[in-house]
Amino acid sequence: APVLLVDEASRGTCELAAGNLGSCLALDRTAAECINLLPPKGGAGSGAAAVLVGGTGSNNSILGVLDKCRTRMGSRMLELWLRQPLVDLAGILRRQEAVAALVDGGLERDRLRDEGLGGMAGTDLDSIATALGRAVSGSEAGGDLRLGCSPSKALEVMYKMHLFADGQLPALIEALRDAAGRGGSGGALGACLDGLGEVERDLEKCKKLVEAVLDFDAAPREFLVKADFGEELADVRRELDETDAEADQLHREMNERWSEATGAADGQVRLEDGSASGIVWQFRLPKTNDEKVLRAEFGDVKVHRILKNGVYFSTKELREAGTNKEELLAQYEGQQRGIVTNAVAIAATYAAVLERASVLIAEIDVLASLAYVAAYSPHGYVRPTMTDTEDDGDGIVLTEARHPCVEL
Repeated sequence: APVLLVDEASRGTCELAAGNLGSCLALDRTAAECINLLPPKGGAGSGAAAVLVGGTGSNNSILGVLDKCRTRMGSRMLELWLRQPLVDLAGILRRQEAVAALVDGGLERDRLRDEGLGGMAGTDLDSIATALGRAVSGSEAGGDLRLGCSPSKALEVMYKMHLFADGQLPALIEALRDAAGRGGSGGALGACLDGLGEVERDLEKCKKLVEAVLDFDAAPREFLVKADFGEELADVRRELDETDAEADQLHREMNERWSEATGAADGQVRLEDGSASGIVWQFRLPKTNDEKVLRAEFGDVKVHRILKNGVYFSTKELREAGTNKEELLAQYEGQQRGIVTNAVAIAATYAAVLERASVLIAEIDVLASLAYVAAYSPHGYVRPTMTDTEDDGDGIVLTEARHPCVEL
């Protein structure tokens, strides 16, 4: 049957393939609700859910109990594993052996979670891969490329990709290496280690591409192409640097004026992002009571907001410097568009590598999460003996078993 694409940029990025429903247990919604597999509808503390189930999100469902994942990819995969439990003995034993190795290797497990996976908190490789795919597209005839977002947004996605490839991935591989040694080279952890090694090698050229294009001195505050790509870019960049220096000078002068007026120590006035007030920069004094002195002693300031963390204000000179910077950034964006378009088109070819990395990291995260829960449970988790025969005595036998949520 024909597939309707919502957006032309998605053409060619997906395919339909036959799946094998026999590899997983088909679990209907009623069965899942009866065993509290997933959190109750509406959350733990709302309406009927609170009365019937009680507890919190961490103890009112099996997913809540087992989800100690450090990444978003891991949490998604754990839910998938619970919704579609394996019925293949070899696959189950593969997971069990990896979890058992991590339970026994406490130091390696904690290092893997804290130093390896912990460094990826907030990173979502699936989102980065999707953003790369949407950042650039070609005409129907396969001609000119065009950006699907602003140049700075495209560069931000490339920056996140480089952050993963250059820092997060090597740290994870290093932490996984010791943990995988306990599980054996042929186990799930060893396979993930080999897979991530391939990912690291595949991303090496993409890493160099980003380093050649992106101005790392400005990131992550601003995402700009390196100024040495052209004379016009260099001229605008020079003016941007001068505008930043002007803002710093205005900041120093305001601190001196405040110290003279109040006798306070130097450095009380902060220079911060002013986007919440519709400007580029704004000053902030940390005490709300400073507003009275500000209005009485400084007739040239404009107070924007008064919040718990202080008074936000600006001067005419600071606003003019901010307006000048906005105009220069707009010029820079226009001049760097072609460079960014070509660079992100190359980077987008690595989206499949990121998706492969996402699956591997998610599996590692889930296995480490299950091991963490088992190792730190005060009630004692056990590894069940699994069979796939119908011989006498090989049915389901549970001895003194209790629901994990009941224990909590």
